[in-house]
Amino acid sequence: MNKGISIISPASSFLKDYPNRVKQGCDFLKSQGFNVKIEKNAIKNDSYYSASIEERVEDINNALNDKDINYIMASIGGYNSNQILRNLDYNKISQSNKIFCGYSDITCLILAIYSKTKKIVLHGPTFLPEICEYPKTYDYTWKYFLEALNFNPIEYKEPTYVVKEFVDWKIQEEKLVERKKEANNEKWTINKKGKAVGKIIGGNLSSILTIVGTEFLPLEIFNDKILFLEDTNIEIPEFDSFMQSLKLRGIFENIKGLIIGKFDNSKNNSEVEGFLNVFFKEYNFPIIYNVDLGHTNPMITIPIGSTALLECGENGRINFKILSY
Repeated sequence: MNKGISIISPASSFLKDYPNRVKQGCDFLKSQGFNVKIEKNAIKNDSYYSASIEERVEDINNALNDKDINYIMASIGGYNSNQILRNLDYNKISQSNKIFCGYSDITCLILAIYSKTKKIVLHGPTFLPEICEYPKTYDYTWKYFLEALNFNPIEYKEPTYVVKEFVDWKIQEEKLVERKKEANNEKWTINKKGKAVGKIIGGNLSSILTIVGTEFLPLEIFNDKILFLEDTNIEIPEFDSFMQSLKLRGIFENIKGLIIGKFDNSKNNSEVEGFLNVFFKEYNFPIIYNVDLGHTNPMITIPIGSTALLECGENGRINFKILSY
């Protein structure tokens, strides 16, 4: 029996701007045995967010009520998914069997759901950027998405390739173009050795800062967790400032391990080690960086709330696994 995926736009939306790309993604999901439903308000675009708060919440409730839907995926990130957090029915979400997935600004939505319900949520691909990729979703991205979707144990390995080439989606509406893959020369790297086992939590750093310390992401939720963080369109000085904000809240005092996602420019990826050496000098938990999560192609999916292992050993040996759900 096919599984159902509902596409929502809790932040921004560009679905109506790229119909050919949307068709590409729908065809791919159908080829993999999924039925696709794009919720009625998901295609709307009102300024820098999609639909009204009420309409975005309506789409989520419709997906929750639909017995043919198993998974709820954001169409894209953008801005202001935190607008809808007060309006969600967390009891309904808790009682449902639906699994939410997204990253970037959708960090606010999935972390609020985890904080309020303790249900597993997925920090993973969104529909328009990843699933609609031509000629298909990258195998690496799809592999880890499926493993997390099915609550399988996961052993993460770094990809052999990266995709950095920019192709304007408007051009692809006229002619679909496959982006070039290149060798992955920015390897996952250990900053501090050690071993940690604990539940895993994290997401986009900029988005986390918009809700941290509220009822939707209380400070204590980070205690005894392995934390992962990523960001985009940011330089190391700004990243440093954002990290200081978490430090001032005492978050790094109580975590068990730290995973930093790969940045979208090589300059940051070469400079981040120096930042980590200074910033975490007094801390003793394992740290790795340059991990392909969030705004990277391809990307891993991390099931927030699952139990993870992070082991940073000799000779650069990294053991990063999801052990149980």
